[in-house]
Amino acid sequence: MSPSKEVIALTGASGSLGAVVLEHLINDGYTVNAVLRSLAKSRSFLEQKYPIAVSSGQLRFAEIADMTAPGSFDSVLASADRFIHVATPLSNDDFEDKLFKPATALMNNVLFAAKRSPTLKRIVITGSIVATLRVPDLLMSGKTISSKDFNDITRAQAGTTFLHAYQYSKVAAEIQAWDFMKIEKPDFDLVFMLSPFITGRSIQQGWRSNRIHPGGISGIYRSLFDVEAPTPIFSYFQDIDDVADMHIKSLDSAAVPGNARYLASAGYIDSSEMAARINEEFPELAGRVPKGTKSAGPPEKLFKLDLTETERIFGTKWKGAWESVRETVKDIIETERKYGVQPIPAGAAKQDGVA
Repeated sequence: MSPSKEVIALTGASGSLGAVVLEHLINDGYTVNAVLRSLAKSRSFLEQKYPIAVSSGQLRFAEIADMTAPGSFDSVLASADRFIHVATPLSNDDFEDKLFKPATALMNNVLFAAKRSPTLKRIVITGSIVATLRVPDLLMSGKTISSKDFNDITRAQAGTTFLHAYQYSKVAAEIQAWDFMKIEKPDFDLVFMLSPFITGRSIQQGWRSNRIHPGGISGIYRSLFDVEAPTPIFSYFQDIDDVADMHIKSLDSAAVPGNARYLASAGYIDSSEMAARINEEFPELAGRVPKGTKSAGPPEKLFKLDLTETERIFGTKWKGAWESVRETVKDIIETERKYGVQPIPAGAAKQDGVA
């Protein structure tokens, strides 16, 4: 596959993971059509960040203000060769109307627009490890989870907390996509990347230290800064650059089999050990980050991951936990210098463990 001859449509370019995926795509020579919810908010930033790519036509933009509107992806995908779909609805309240219904509509729009496209060969979608198991129920089950497993959470169970709602929205949207593939039998194939707790750097527009958002980068801030003791984080992680690399490698149909889901992890991560490492390397954070202790390894009853197929295709050379978290800490320090320390919202720790 020749990157320069491929047009890659990308959603989520203004978000944490999508921004890194975009950077990798540009550096690898792909022509990218970045789908933005608001050109007014995001285009100028990206034009300044990638001036050569924009002026050469390597990076272009499309605006879809409402991705749940029927037919909203038709024009974008009509000329795309491949599509990386990172964007996902998120909401802390009114899960039915702000999370479940939008997730269903968004997936429906993407899939039917893709089917109508005369050029599209593959869709790569950012899924989540929580689509394979129910959290926190199975965390200490000792069960081995693989890409063949699906979270069995129901819609009725999903409305109780953000954690349950997030799990349901991810697995329901994925099942919706696989059902579409079976029924519609489109010309393109599909890849789901089941990412774990994502740590590392953040290059998205306007990013600042945040304790509220789900995911690994905010999770580090929430669990390790300005707390009496490290609070638990999701037990398996992957650095954001490694996650982006997996997405981009998945564009290559010759290298990565399609109509498959790939469960990913770089290994076990322990919040107490990360606290200890922060204190060793960032003495200026003494008193804000608890001392922590060296990890004894994963608990015996912690669920395990079968990554056989993922490792066969993608390898095992990932950034280590501290190498990745160090980048998160650097970004936290830098944004606190600019914007100040973010207050701790009530109930923030309740979101810990979200992948």
